[in-house]
Amino acid sequence: MDRPVRLAVIGLACFAVAAQAGDRDRAPDPVAVSANHLVRLPSSLNCIAAGQVRVGLLPPSGSTFAALSLEVDGREILQMADLAGPGTVTIRVPRAGARVRVSATTSEGRPVNAARRYRGCSRRSPGARRPLAPDPGKPDRVDGID
Repeated sequence: MDRPVRLAVIGLACFAVAAQAGDRDRAPDPVAVSANHLVRLPSSLNCIAAGQVRVGLLPPSGSTFAALSLEVDGREILQMADLAGPGTVTIRVPRAGARVRVSATTSEGRPVNAARRYRGCSRRSPGARRPLAPDPGKPDRVDGID
């Protein structure tokens, strides 16, 4: 009676080892990666004075961007396909500000979307500029007293 129980235990152990070996041969499930890691948009905290935004693109490891689209204020300005490696794209945006949107699909069919709203730098009016030299009619400020 003891021998059949041992054989059953050994058989179950061999089955478990074989199942684990089969799992190792299978490709691992892709790791969930956020759009912030795949599409790098500059911070929207500062204004854009140059009228340009540089977008960094990094496809997930082991796959490509099957389709990629860049939009500025709802107008599509760039389409790319089969982007295999990392890259950057510099796009022109209106100096007044704009909404930049990146839409992509990986080769596995996963959608990647990122968007930011950029504001333009306000222009100073010519009368708002500081004078280069102090006005000779006014005394200089001394110790916080005018």
